[in-house]
Amino acid sequence: FSQESQKILFKMGSGTRWLEAFASPSRIDQACLNALDKMTRRRELLSPDKSTEELLIQSFRLGDKAVMFFKSIEASHAFILLNYLPKSFSLKVAKKAFPGAWGKLLENQNSNVVIDTKLIAVYIKKALEIESWMEPRMLDGYKKDREILAYLDNATIEDEKDIYETLSEDSFILKVRPAFFKVFELAPQEFLQVVSQFPLDKWGLVLMNSSRNYLKMVIECLDDKQKMVLSTHLKRYDSKGFSSTEKNLWVKSISTFAHQFVEKSRTKDHSNLTREGEAGDSHKQTA
Repeated sequence: FSQESQKILFKMGSGTRWLEAFASPSRIDQACLNALDKMTRRRELLSPDKSTEELLIQSFRLGDKAVMFFKSIEASHAFILLNYLPKSFSLKVAKKAFPGAWGKLLENQNSNVVIDTKLIAVYIKKALEIESWMEPRMLDGYKKDREILAYLDNATIEDEKDIYETLSEDSFILKVRPAFFKVFELAPQEFLQVVSQFPLDKWGLVLMNSSRNYLKMVIECLDDKQKMVLSTHLKRYDSKGFSSTEKNLWVKSISTFAHQFVEKSRTKDHSNLTREGEAGDSHKQTA
């Protein structure tokens, strides 16, 4: 790829793995050559036009945040887009965004509804507000900070907190890795909501080798039966060991969910306060 093509391609990625691919490209093997061959042969768009294709790319790169995006747009349009996306991605998103209707994706039926080009532009803007394009400076930041990121993958919650509290507000690490320790600083009701969203074996996994204070906070959110289940998982991990890679994935998943949950709650509260204020102003004017 030319330098210009690489710039275009780079901005459409997401996450640290994408950054690692650009920071430390590996040797081109036969699998890479086969993939490139398929890419050069398949030139047609999956969707009706280029603008829809751009929206699909942006929707896909949202990852877990895609649930928030698809819930915010017209449902019929959401299903049109989800039908174009890989089922391994779209089914997972649809189950969370449309619990009672996600089965529509199994029908594999093309809709006759056409999304207006102007509305597609609005949707792209909305999606970019959730996850903006990656910028070249992010790659520079990653190259400088990846040793710290690697350390954080094996750090205790206490050590993670110490590091995050010394980072500057514009640190690259804050942009790509939500802090796990902040999950335990949520308001009681928010923390309870987050705990209830993840399986107990995963909570046991992410709390291995951490202070009992954090474990106690999770236990306080459980009933007696759940406490016994969590204890069983902890004993299993302690005796048989666990995968650090899997632990890091779930730490990231819980941290990301908690961050999005809080942001969504604050946005909702702000909207309610705005409506109440408008209603109050209207009442004053009427009076």
